[in-house]
Amino acid sequence: NFDINVPLFLPLYGDRRIHDLRMMRGAEEENVAVSFDGQMNFCSGWEWGYWLQDVMTSRAAWGVISPAEGSHEDAVRDALKPIIATLVPKSSMVANTLAASVEDWLVGYMNTQNELLIHGLSKNGSNYKTNGHAYMAGKDSTFEVESIVNVETQPPLLMLRRMMHADGDRDVNYENDVQPLLKEMAERFALASVELEALAATAKAGLRLGEAETKLWDELCDATKMTSLRAIQVYAVYEAANTFRTLGKFVPALNAKYELHLKEAETAITGATAIVARREAAYRVDSARTGGWRWTPTSYRFGYLWTAHSLIYWWRDYGIVSQASTEAKSYCYLNFQNPVDVIIGNEKVQKFAQYVKDNNVDNTPWDMLTDCLAAPELGQEMKFPDDL
Repeated sequence: NFDINVPLFLPLYGDRRIHDLRMMRGAEEENVAVSFDGQMNFCSGWEWGYWLQDVMTSRAAWGVISPAEGSHEDAVRDALKPIIATLVPKSSMVANTLAASVEDWLVGYMNTQNELLIHGLSKNGSNYKTNGHAYMAGKDSTFEVESIVNVETQPPLLMLRRMMHADGDRDVNYENDVQPLLKEMAERFALASVELEALAATAKAGLRLGEAETKLWDELCDATKMTSLRAIQVYAVYEAANTFRTLGKFVPALNAKYELHLKEAETAITGATAIVARREAAYRVDSARTGGWRWTPTSYRFGYLWTAHSLIYWWRDYGIVSQASTEAKSYCYLNFQNPVDVIIGNEKVQKFAQYVKDNNVDNTPWDMLTDCLAAPELGQEMKFPDDL
């Protein structure tokens, strides 16, 4: 629920891999007794622009500018040049200028992601609950249940539920610590998307692009736009949650503001849905295979891009804040995992958990607990917004 599954476009991964490899090379150069065998790259997927950081990582395994040879930015720009040469073939007078602009955009976008997603905008030097990735990442029932017992498998954050129905969070204040970050992400990622669209338009108008290069440009633009829409949607649901907390549903003006923020979130999801459909038509593998609700040899009942296909992380946030149903109040809301199978792997226990879950569907309030036990059956794929 971190990256391609949302989906988000994160060339920052390539930037950070260059950073790590440079540290390794520096250690080898400082001490001849130190020698690394190589690196492992867990590939999140190939769609949604993820080939960019994978290519950076693969090429850097063979050679990366060390700290003694140049700066981190020098190393990143060097890693990007073969990719940019593909996007901007030298077929006209505008190629050199455009190539430099694309390189600058990618470096700037990575720096923006590093600043906002990792470090955040905290005033006290800590990024605890104030880093952007904690909010951009998807939140599912497993994460919410873990938060109850203070188990953290992804960056902790100010939870939507705590804003709406509790006394907030003693660690962070929304208006002072979180709201400025969400607003900054929404604005700067939107600007970055517009800038890349302009570069793509220049490339398509001024270069002799083939079909393959055009498809790469379209994918990067869609992936960047998707990341922008996610930032806008996250900001909107948090603004809605904050307004709900203060209105008590008794002040008409505040209630209208709450509804406006919900509409902003829904509009972002509508835009994202259109992009998902466009990208799935261009997937390199049948989208039903990678993004379908189906049997797999793993503990999951879905292809790895089903969460991107359904936009469940987006809809789940929206459902919680809009109070779409009684079930939306439960931490088990829209569970699509089989925790027993994932954790224990015992077939008999899994079947029992599935039995309990299936026999309590719409049996409120018990289903608010039993939904955590298992995912919907193979023939019961969740569809949104109908199943909110």
